[in-house]
Amino acid sequence: MIKALLDESGRSPDLLVDVAVVMRELGDWDEARSLSEEAYRGAKSKELRYKAALARALSCDGAPDCVDWLKKGDPDSLNVSAETGVGEGM
Repeated sequence: MIKALLDESGRSPDLLVDVAVVMRELGDWDEARSLSEEAYRGAKSKELRYKAALARALSCDGAPDCVDWLKKGDPDSLNVSAETGVGEGM
C-alpha cells in the first residue's frame, strides 16, 4: 500500500520524507534511512533537501553518521547546529 502511494506520487521527495518519518516511528530504521536518502537525492529545493537530511539524521546509524547528515541540514537552524555539536562530542 505504501509502495503504491509512493509510486502514484512519482516518488515525490516530500512524500518520501513523510513516509520515512513514519517508518522510523514504527521502528523500521533501515527503510527510513533509504527513503530519506532517496528524498535527499531527488529534492529540487534546498528546503526539501534540509528536511530530508534532518529526517535521515534522525534515523542515523551511530554518531558519525548522524553528524554527517546533520551537516547536510539547514546551516541556519539552531537545532541542527546544536545537534551537530552534541553529535561531534559523542
